[in-house]
Amino acid sequence: MRPISQLAVGAVACIAAAGCASKPALAPVAPATAAQEVEAAKTAFAADPGSQRARVDYGKALYRAHEDREARSTLEPLLAEGGEVGAQANLFAGAAAQRLGNLSDARVEFLRYLSIVGKDQDVEARLGDISRAEAMLAAQKAIKDEKALNPATYPVSAVGVSPLLVESNDSTLAPLGYGVADLLIADLAISPQLTVVDRVRVDAIVRELDLSKSGRVDTVTAPQLGKLVGASRLVNGMITPLPQSYLNLDARVTSVAEGEVVGQPVAQHTTLSDILDAEKDLALDLFSQLGVTLTPAQRAALEKRPTRYLSAFLAYARGAAAEANWNLDAAAAYYGAAVSIDPGFTLAQQRLNNVRANTGRPAALDLPVEPDNWIDGILGGVTQGLNPSPGDVLGPIGNTTNAPLGGTLSATNAGTIIIIIGNP
Repeated sequence: MRPISQLAVGAVACIAAAGCASKPALAPVAPATAAQEVEAAKTAFAADPGSQRARVDYGKALYRAHEDREARSTLEPLLAEGGEVGAQANLFAGAAAQRLGNLSDARVEFLRYLSIVGKDQDVEARLGDISRAEAMLAAQKAIKDEKALNPATYPVSAVGVSPLLVESNDSTLAPLGYGVADLLIADLAISPQLTVVDRVRVDAIVRELDLSKSGRVDTVTAPQLGKLVGASRLVNGMITPLPQSYLNLDARVTSVAEGEVVGQPVAQHTTLSDILDAEKDLALDLFSQLGVTLTPAQRAALEKRPTRYLSAFLAYARGAAAEANWNLDAAAAYYGAAVSIDPGFTLAQQRLNNVRANTGRPAALDLPVEPDNWIDGILGGVTQGLNPSPGDVLGPIGNTTNAPLGGTLSATNAGTIIIIIGNP
């Protein structure tokens, strides 16, 4: 692996609240402004109580003034409407529900809103917040009720995948365990014969069990983890660095009810530059261990690499590790870097949408504070392991100017990396 100082990379990552453009509709306003809006909207609504537009404006004003229960009550008659009226009613009613902690209603209303407008990065990020909060609550409940859980009653199709243990003291390799596990989840979900447990739920249980600190989900802890996430079988494994820059990827399937490994562990011997191909081979081996035969179409889908570039995957893996530990700002930056390197990296874009930072969102989760120097980790995560040439790995170069709050690493043959944090 070449040192970072010898590497050259070129990409632009813009991590902002809602793209890099307009202010989100749900962004907070000053209390005095909100109070004025409520008075004006209340007067207009009283003058024409049959007007849907006046009702929407009043509900919106109530939400912006943090009068959430009143906002929901005002907007409720419009939630089944279509068009702009229905979209706005569901948007502000959902945001009020989220702030009240009514996560199920918030999810329903945000999804209704998206079904009308198609796309909204702020709302997609809020749905990500809701999923993480729901997973946290479900994890706490599962651990509390663990003695009453019976894995023998779980559907045989239910499969969980835990982060792979990285057998190394090299902190730059640790995120690979999260990145490879994430790709395995996406690949195993290709078969309708399997119901793969959502990664957010697995991460929540791993955190609650305090396994994320050691990174160790092994044959001893796998049955308990599988029991708590509702999986009849759990996939776990290891990534072991070998001499001459080789890696060994191995995985095993554990029967949660029996507490024993099913069949034989499967393994792939690879280099870091070929890790994406090795993950595909590992997924095929796991399908065999799980008793699943893929159709030609499913196998073709499996064989498609999620990204063309190793550097994009390395950034994505760091994002997955950060998200698993609720470091969402860092996760957004890493995912954003992955998307900038490869705009076709769909999985990274989806993850970015779910963690994108936004000052208008309520603090739904108690997130740990990132170290001040985490920007250096982004640059390291993107540039480590590019071999033989960063230009070959990264492909076409993008560039930008007037970038505030940036971290820069430049070289002559591949351009400049610029990571933008916040709203340009």
